[in-house]
Amino acid sequence: MPAIYGQLFLFLDGQLLAENTSVTVRYERRAEDVFSFENGYEGQDVGPATLVVEATNVVPRKGAEYPFEDVMLANQKVELYLQEGSNGKGLTSSGELVDVQRNGAVGQNYTLNFTFRGEPATFQ
Repeated sequence: MPAIYGQLFLFLDGQLLAENTSVTVRYERRAEDVFSFENGYEGQDVGPATLVVEATNVVPRKGAEYPFEDVMLANQKVELYLQEGSNGKGLTSSGELVDVQRNGAVGQNYTLNFTFRGEPATFQ
């Protein structure tokens, strides 16, 4: 029987992040408006494309499954791998963790959110 809904599996440096609850994948290109005194708006200066991955993970009792803050604060390069569970297609990107947050509240799961920014890649 075919899968109706797929899963997205997330790995950092080869380690499966089994506790992730949501993953967002997007491609960004930063563009700056260009103006001149003579003509006003001239168009846009388009920058390079980047892959941005945002993930939310629940934190198990034993603690986070990856040293997110240590890696971010050390500005270490990481390899991110995403695999679509329904068809096995995956993408690999090298980049950095640019944001790490921990969130806790009464009656809610303790979560760790992070944002990865790296080289653009598509599912193959």
